[in-house]
Amino acid sequence: TIVVVRSSTEWQALMKGNPLPEAESRPSQLQVFVAKSAITASDLEPIIATHRGGEPLVLSGGHLYIDFFDGISASVLNKNTPWNRLAKGLTGRNWNTVAKLADLTKDQSTETGAWR
Repeated sequence: TIVVVRSSTEWQALMKGNPLPEAESRPSQLQVFVAKSAITASDLEPIIATHRGGEPLVLSGGHLYIDFFDGISASVLNKNTPWNRLAKGLTGRNWNTVAKLADLTKDQSTETGAWR
């Protein structure tokens, strides 16, 4: 099991760094994927080379943002073999959950990791 932890500061930066702000109006369709270490452009190259869907895949701050504007279940990305390989090491959250996590962690002390 892979566990990915982000601090309050990191959640806030992830929200501010959203390269797809137009998708925020459809928060259940905007997904942010994070990994234990930063996702890189070279990680995405084989996916982008074979992706035939219309969803934008945008890397920002080591996180992958995807606008599943037609819904995740309708996406052909799920049939993309390089994506399936990469996705095993990622965890994705929709924008509603990202906003809730950022709000829940806002009182977390970044110095000690303790809750105030």
